[in-house]
Amino acid sequence: MKKNRSNNTLILKWLISFLSSIKLTIPLLFLITLASILGTIIPQNMSREIYIREYGLTFTSFMEKLGLFNMYHSHFFISLLTLLTINLLVCSLKRWKTDWHIAIKQWRPGHDSKNLKLISETTFNARPEIVIGRFKDVFKTFKTTNEEGLDDNNGLWWSGERGRWSRLSFYFVHFSILIILIGSVLSLGFGDKGFIIIKEGETKESFETRGKKQLKPLGFKIRCDKFSIEFHENGMPSAYTSDITIIQDNKNVFKGAVMVNAPLKFNGTSFYQNSYGSTLTAAILDVVDRKTGESHKISCKTGQDIQLPAGDGLIQVLAYTDNFEGLGPALRLAIKRQGKMPESFIIFKNIPDFDIKHRKDTITFLINKVDTGYYTVLEVKKDPGVPVVYIGFSMFILSLFLVFYFSHQKLAISVIPSQNGSSAKIYGSAHKSRFVYIQNIRNKIKKIAL
Repeated sequence: MKKNRSNNTLILKWLISFLSSIKLTIPLLFLITLASILGTIIPQNMSREIYIREYGLTFTSFMEKLGLFNMYHSHFFISLLTLLTINLLVCSLKRWKTDWHIAIKQWRPGHDSKNLKLISETTFNARPEIVIGRFKDVFKTFKTTNEEGLDDNNGLWWSGERGRWSRLSFYFVHFSILIILIGSVLSLGFGDKGFIIIKEGETKESFETRGKKQLKPLGFKIRCDKFSIEFHENGMPSAYTSDITIIQDNKNVFKGAVMVNAPLKFNGTSFYQNSYGSTLTAAILDVVDRKTGESHKISCKTGQDIQLPAGDGLIQVLAYTDNFEGLGPALRLAIKRQGKMPESFIIFKNIPDFDIKHRKDTITFLINKVDTGYYTVLEVKKDPGVPVVYIGFSMFILSLFLVFYFSHQKLAISVIPSQNGSSAKIYGSAHKSRFVYIQNIRNKIKKIAL
């Protein structure tokens, strides 16, 4: 029974030692960095068809099994974050009691130089009390922890310390990393990314998520008041802007512009300018009877069923493109006749005889006029973890400053009378950068001229 307990104790000690080891921290940070790079390079949460077109079926299936298309929600990435969290917690808890005790308890060494390094031995042409006074002036940043007489030869002992609370600076580093991890978990668990397509003058209150293609509410309404675009001389777009109004409780509460590399943010939701396109607002078609040549004009909009002349069925505009395969503006139409399957076909504005040459029917369609507008495609990001990550990162920078520029430093001097004045021994220690600390003390001792 005792042997089993002993084995269990050894296993527990080994586990604690492993989980608190820097040998675990470094590989974890490397793997998290590598996973983050892959998650940045490889497009995330796109449709499977896009991945197959990009990487091929075999490689796509392989990458899916590894979770590379949804890296930040994969079991691998979450396991790394969990292990890093445990590593930081165990490491902190293992050392906390000792460091906390040192940080809150003032160092009072008496006149014992144990655990202190002898920095210098020197003599001064002054009495011990004058030496101590001058010593305290030069090292005034050290808080006096003990000052008393020595039993032998009327000597004096002084000790001081500074930066005691810097013992806890490593815990601030660990705590700030944990805050960053918490922010990442909030982003993973409660964040959303997707797209919203809005025509000029249109209002929407939901967006389509990536991957799962679900509609999720924004929590408010968004209206595109205007979409404007500027072009280079070669016809390529140089800049485009979406003028947006946010509506809550039927009131316009915010107006702003979304531009490339200049997102609009509202209530934790960010809108990024992604792309744009042309949309049909109205079309006037000429419907020509092929036998008589008689022509009728009809006005229609996308998705609207319009009665054809003489009750010859219904016509509907399915889609519009401003440049179909380099042939100019085109409409995809569908004729619906009773007892027949709907017939879908394309007509071109710049090729008026295209329909009569490529489709057999009693009537022909020509594009008389098209009125177009723009639609804007906005990328939507809801990321509640961003403010938490910013706080954690700010704490991390501050804690690094504390780690590198502050340390717990101890200093003591023993002075006894001598034939020509006083003989002194100076002791010191620091829990970080000891060599630099000792050199600084020696340089300051040289400035004590007595």
